[in-house]
Amino acid sequence: LGPVRGQADGESVGLLAGAPGGTSGAQEPGGFLGLLLSGQKIRNQEAVLQALQDSLAQLEAAFEAGRISNRLQVLQTRQALYNSQSVLLTARESWRTQLDNYKISLGLPPSLPVAIQDPLLEQSRLVDPDTTALQKDLTAKLNTLRQRTDLTTLQALGGEAGELLKFKPRAEGRIRAAEQNLNEFHGGLKPRQDQLARLRQRPEVATMGTASELFDPAATESTHDRLVKTFPGLKSGLMENFAEIEKLRTPVPADRPPAEARADLQRLAGSISGQLLELSLHQAASRLETATLETIELPPETALELARAQRLDWANAQSRLVDAWRRIAVSAEALKPGLDLLVSGRIPTVGDDGTDFSYGSSTLNLGVNLDLPWDKVDERGAYQESLISYQRSRRDFIRFSDQVTLSLQNTLRVIRLIQMNFEIRRAAVRAAISQVDLARLRLNEPPRPDQAATPFGATTARDLVSALNDLLNAQNDFQSAWITYDVLRLTLDFELGTMRLNDHGLWADPGAITAESVSRRLPPGPSLTSVN
Repeated sequence: LGPVRGQADGESVGLLAGAPGGTSGAQEPGGFLGLLLSGQKIRNQEAVLQALQDSLAQLEAAFEAGRISNRLQVLQTRQALYNSQSVLLTARESWRTQLDNYKISLGLPPSLPVAIQDPLLEQSRLVDPDTTALQKDLTAKLNTLRQRTDLTTLQALGGEAGELLKFKPRAEGRIRAAEQNLNEFHGGLKPRQDQLARLRQRPEVATMGTASELFDPAATESTHDRLVKTFPGLKSGLMENFAEIEKLRTPVPADRPPAEARADLQRLAGSISGQLLELSLHQAASRLETATLETIELPPETALELARAQRLDWANAQSRLVDAWRRIAVSAEALKPGLDLLVSGRIPTVGDDGTDFSYGSSTLNLGVNLDLPWDKVDERGAYQESLISYQRSRRDFIRFSDQVTLSLQNTLRVIRLIQMNFEIRRAAVRAAISQVDLARLRLNEPPRPDQAATPFGATTARDLVSALNDLLNAQNDFQSAWITYDVLRLTLDFELGTMRLNDHGLWADPGAITAESVSRRLPPGPSLTSVN
């Protein structure tokens, strides 16, 4: 489970990070982190679906009130809602299949129930799932309130007001969560500005034209000030609507028409639903600005030196080359000329007496045996074979080194690309949130003094649907870049040969990856600057 290197004997190492591409700059991850990303996309789809349901309810109410001249906008929103529901169902089933495949890759039966949980999942959420759940419950209550025909007395309306007030503690909890997100943004403002300042120094930023403003630290501070400024009004407006509902629950003048009280109750419930969406967008904006990437600053030359010193497969490849060189020496030893001195002698005996030697008949033979290299056919063939084998091993080692260098440089290149794209995608989400805000304002625009109600424009519904879809796509792209960056940190740690596992056999996250941080994690030995 993880990157697998090729061997040095001709197999390709390949690009572990993949070629640059996709909306984030790299291929989307698979495995466990791919499951996290797919699950987060499902939650984004659920949030958009809930926003469409709430908007459809408002448009239907506006059509009944005469603020929409034809039903086309209502039908357009309903069609978008159905499409979103279909996409969500498909995404859920696809995620279950992806989960079953992952369980099989772990050696687990696909029928085994498991839950996917990880801190990275919580960090990458822009839309609070509790706020989405509150919106869903409130929208369901609002639809029930609009459809009921038995609410004809003030007493019955007071009971419904009491039911709506049950949402107040949950809304207060979401307000506290939004305030906490805003405080986290304030606490992380300085690191964010420092990160933008480093990115702004890159030469490619100078070629981006107006887009270079995305890397201006002052813009982040302006966003922070805007969110701080709008939060009190959002909080007070939500509480004021609940206070108005509280008045409808208490005894009201008996001469007040029930139809008027019911209209007020529906209006207040619809206003709270819209304010919860605004609160959700405010939270998303705060969380968006809080998101940061771990620092990776490693020059390619330093990374290559480090990989050469730390990677065991590089050491193995070099050992194979040394072995091939040693085989040449062994084969050459067998080709050296040989000089053998041959000595033999014979002393016969007289008759049958084995002790009566005839020294006069003795013989002594002396000889020399010279073995020259051109006579050693087998040894010469073995020597030539070792020379060819060495050249092959040398080419394999050079190819291996080049492929490792290519993969390492590509990984660093993709990381730099995602660091830039991350800020661009952040700006895209920021713009999409503003689009939804503007579209929602048009839905809630109060009438002018000379009009009983402000009519909607001809494209109000279409603009809202388009804004929600843009927000969904921007969120998915942003979170894809976020999670993919973590995968690339793991890949880089692996390619450098500095990866370490904890006691559970899992990757020990090193945090920032720089020349200094890597040196601190390595055992005593040559420094990066002394590696040849």
